Amino acid sequence: MMPRSMFCAERLYELLTAIPRGKVVTYGTLAEMMGNRGYARAVGNALHKNPDGEKYPCYKVVNAKGELAQAFVFGGIEEQARRLAAEGIEVKNGRVDLKKYGYINDMDYALSYIEDRLKLNPKGRYGLKMELRQKGVND
Repeated sequence: MMPRSMFCAERLYELLTAIPRGKVVTYGTLAEMMGNRGYARAVGNALHKNPDGEKYPCYKVVNAKGELAQAFVFGGIEEQARRLAAEGIEVKNGRVDLKKYGYINDMDYALSYIEDRLKLNPKGRYGLKMELRQKGVND
């Protein structure tokens, strides 16, 4: 069990504000952004207690399969889908395409995620890094 002092819901809420328009993030990715992938359940619990759904856009958070939250705290799954659609995010059968709409916040994480594709890319790691920068992925 994680010590209470290690997880900071306020920090989580601020991270939500950094997710770009038209992108979603998974519980696991938010947990990694907080420093420990093991925080994924704590992320879900904190999102369910979100004090301000307009300021802290928890509707942008989906599970690892891209599925919407069954118990979305601000109006249920239909409301989460509506808010995502308002940002241009397509929801099909309660799911978002993470390859198209998923947010990756870290350059190294992004590069490791696509490392297996390097063999198919003639530009190599440097070329992919430049492409990712153009898409807004941070170093």
